[in-house]
Amino acid sequence: MLKFLPLLYFLGVILIPGDTELGVLILALLGFVVLVQRRAPGAAGLRSFQWRSVDSRLSLAFASVFLFKCLSMLWADLSGLALNNALWHLHFLLWPLVLLGLHRCGADQKDVERAVAAGLVVVAAWFLVFKLSGERWLPFEDAGSSNVGVLAQMTLFLGTWNLLALSRPGGNLASSDGVLKILAFVSAWVVIIASTRRLELLGLLVVTATVLVYRLRSRLTFVRLSLVLLGMLALVGLMVYLRWEKFATGFAELSNYFALRGKDPQVVLSSWGARLEMYRVGWLGFMDHPWLGMSAGARPYLMQAYGAPGEDVFGHRHFHSEILQTLVEGGLVWLGLLGSAVVYAVRQMVIKPWRTDRELALLALGLLGAYAIEGVFSAALIYGEANGVFVVASAWLWLQLRQRR
Repeated sequence: MLKFLPLLYFLGVILIPGDTELGVLILALLGFVVLVQRRAPGAAGLRSFQWRSVDSRLSLAFASVFLFKCLSMLWADLSGLALNNALWHLHFLLWPLVLLGLHRCGADQKDVERAVAAGLVVVAAWFLVFKLSGERWLPFEDAGSSNVGVLAQMTLFLGTWNLLALSRPGGNLASSDGVLKILAFVSAWVVIIASTRRLELLGLLVVTATVLVYRLRSRLTFVRLSLVLLGMLALVGLMVYLRWEKFATGFAELSNYFALRGKDPQVVLSSWGARLEMYRVGWLGFMDHPWLGMSAGARPYLMQAYGAPGEDVFGHRHFHSEILQTLVEGGLVWLGLLGSAVVYAVRQMVIKPWRTDRELALLALGLLGAYAIEGVFSAALIYGEANGVFVVASAWLWLQLRQRR
């Protein structure tokens, strides 16, 4: 029965309310039980998990996200806000327990990938049915996500995983698994287009082009590469056409911000105007506190000393850029520590297994890459749902990698 827990988790990432964070808690509790029972009589199966030093270092690398935010309370003006921020990232502290819990479940990779694909298909079908029928019921984006931004972010990762599984050498596209993954590939596009999110739309396009070029690299000629690039350009054109009003609005917001910011305070309240204003005040805050930053209690609306609007109209809790967020909260020290943690994770999960377990290494790269794309112009590690998915997915991938070493 336990093997169905990871399957249910990945099936419900964008489908079942509370799945992403409740799943972390359940897996962590299961991991705690495993930890307690390791020395109990008759627990030989549980003792099969041999904890290694690399597991400890990876656990510390992931937990550093939570730990540094807690540490920043020491220099925070509003320590309560810093603590709130840290608690949004409590998932990372549970990573080793989630790893043990997943080990106890023992789900098969093929089954997990079926669950990922099925979740995408169901949510896309949900949207299409209610869009075409005109029925007003629970909006599809409210299923397993708190907002469309989180929905699109998680769909970008799940779509990347499904595409890597779909394009894996030796797969049979005519089989039931192949058909499901093809439907899931289309579904990922449907969900992201329906979310109206520009960043994730362009991100999925970049991921699709990159995966196709990588998979076809041995058969690529200049003509074929040109055709792939032309196809991608055509797809970009189609996406812009389908969501032209969103792109046109974005261009207008950028133009108005630079032209009218000093004259019309309303321009900083638009989508891109707000982002640019957050970048401006965040950068100024970092420049005034370059080494340790302003703590995890920093918020855009608290930057009124730099001209930011008040909380009533500028109530954002993050700076819409993971790098800027890191610099504002912890300065160059935190950037260096977090960068070291990321480099270590990439080395262990991507670089080292590249020759022996390339497909798993690609999945790990897909996870890190999808979150990196999100972090360019948004918050990759702020919302609980996205943090939960990252913790469970990274722990599951690491479990597969360490079992094959």
